[in-house]
Amino acid sequence: MRELRKEMIFRNLAAFSRPAYYNNELIEQYELLEKEMVDTTFNRAHAEIAKLRVQDVIRHMSDMNVNCDHIADDKFERFMNLNKEFVNEIKKSKSGARGERLTLKHLEMLKCENEIISNLELSRGCHHTELDAVVFTKKAIFIIEVKNTGKDVYIDEKGNYIKLGEYSFVKSTFGEKMNEKEYLLKEELKLYGLRNPKIVTLLVFVDNKINVKNDYKFVDYAFLTNLPNIIDSYDGLNIYNMNKLRKISKKLVKNECKHFYSAPFNVVEYKEAFADLLSTLEDASGILTDVYEEQINEETVVEEEKSGVKFPWKLVGGLSLGLIGIGTLSKVIKSSVGK
Repeated sequence: MRELRKEMIFRNLAAFSRPAYYNNELIEQYELLEKEMVDTTFNRAHAEIAKLRVQDVIRHMSDMNVNCDHIADDKFERFMNLNKEFVNEIKKSKSGARGERLTLKHLEMLKCENEIISNLELSRGCHHTELDAVVFTKKAIFIIEVKNTGKDVYIDEKGNYIKLGEYSFVKSTFGEKMNEKEYLLKEELKLYGLRNPKIVTLLVFVDNKINVKNDYKFVDYAFLTNLPNIIDSYDGLNIYNMNKLRKISKKLVKNECKHFYSAPFNVVEYKEAFADLLSTLEDASGILTDVYEEQINEETVVEEEKSGVKFPWKLVGGLSLGLIGIGTLSKVIKSSVGK
């Protein structure tokens, strides 16, 4: 029975069913996987009302493991090691998406005439990059790179991006990546008649309470709250025609080269570890029969609604569990629909 339940859990985790996704789709898949894990562990209606998250799933499974005399310690440890990657990725994705949304909100406050593109992907040869935002004005074209971090930051003269704290984080390729963004945008603009465009690269920090020191001369930085003022008050001549810039921006969006990305962690192994752990704990807790019956009955109702055929069984008291498994149920449903 436990193996059937494990298979059912794994099968019902439909997130990341494709090998790769567009960048903006990845966060949707992270959130879907989290929701599916919560709904599998708890009553779905209760989970939605209480706004439960993956940390609530972990807390619940930890309590179950303790109550079952630590029967699944090894499986719990395996899942937790894999979960670190998942949690880091979902936090990073949500943080980045929130920072970009807030940035676009602040860019709506611009007083100068402008045209904005968000999440623009550019490619040339083996080079590929994504620009969080590009702001076209009469005076200059601004590349906006958003950072939503709560840690102090130092950017040294070589372009190394360093998050300061108890454990410092160094991103040694930061300067190169920022230079690449400007290079690829310049090359793309050349195709549309803009030679030697005036480009200003701005590193924008969402949290204005952090300390930032920048010794890298090729990138300026700003705090989000001051971003509209920096662009509006930029010191320069009106060198661009906005109608022409709007046409160029439309061409950039139309011809952008979006890449597919796979999840940066082993999704299949993560799902399998979750299904193995939860089914083991349900079995040891003595609730597996009820859980299995409820899910089979739910799937029966769904199939009845889809096919218009009323199925005569309902699982009661676990008596039918030895007779009806997932594969058998599927075959019976298909047979009944075909009659």
